[in-house]
Amino acid sequence: MKYLYADGDSYTYGYQDKVYGIPLENRWSSLLSDRLNLKEVNNSINGSSNSEIIKRTMKWLSENQSIWKETLVVIGWTVSIREEKKCSERDGITITSDYFQSSEKTKQMMIDLQYFLKSNDIKYNFHIAFGEEPSDYRSDKDIDENNFCDTSFMNFILSHNPNFFDNFWKHIDGRKMNGFYRHPTEIEHKMWSKYLERNIKL
Repeated sequence: MKYLYADGDSYTYGYQDKVYGIPLENRWSSLLSDRLNLKEVNNSINGSSNSEIIKRTMKWLSENQSIWKETLVVIGWTVSIREEKKCSERDGITITSDYFQSSEKTKQMMIDLQYFLKSNDIKYNFHIAFGEEPSDYRSDKDIDENNFCDTSFMNFILSHNPNFFDNFWKHIDGRKMNGFYRHPTEIEHKMWSKYLERNIKL
C-alpha cells in the first residue's frame, strides 16, 4: 500500500476558520497516513453531502486506476439529510436550493461504493462522521460491517468528552456561533486516527 485516499466533509477535511481551525497536517487523515506510512490524498470539502463525497471518490478512482491496488480508501460519511446545492438563475438573480436526501438513499450509495471497491479489490474503511448511528447502516445485510466502524467520529468524541457541545461559544469575524458548529480539535483528530488505525488493522 502506498496511498490513503480520504473523502468526507469538514470532519475529514479538518475544520478551518480564523479562531478554531486546525493545521491540515494534524487532521486524522494526515495522522493516519503517517501511522500507516502512506501518502495522504484528502479530497474532502467542507459542507459536502454524501452524493458529493461519492462523486468525488469515483472521479478520483477513475483518474487513478493504475494505483487502485496500492490505495486504501477511507470515507467519512456525513449526515444523510445534507444534499448538494443546486443553483439556478431567475431574472438575473442566482437562486440556491438544498435538495435533501434520505438515509435510505445514503445506504444505497454506501452499498454501491462498497460493491465497486470490493469488485476491484480496493481496500477500504467506512465510518460516520456525524448524524446517524452506524448501527442504522451496519445492520443491513448488504453492508460489510467488518469494514464499517461501529461508532461515529462524533460519538467517539462524546464518549471521551460528554461536554462536547456544552457552553461552547466562539467568535468568528465578530459573530457568535453556538455549539452546533463545534468541530473536532487537534487532540480529537489524533485520538480518532488511532481508533481508525486499530479498525483498519483488525
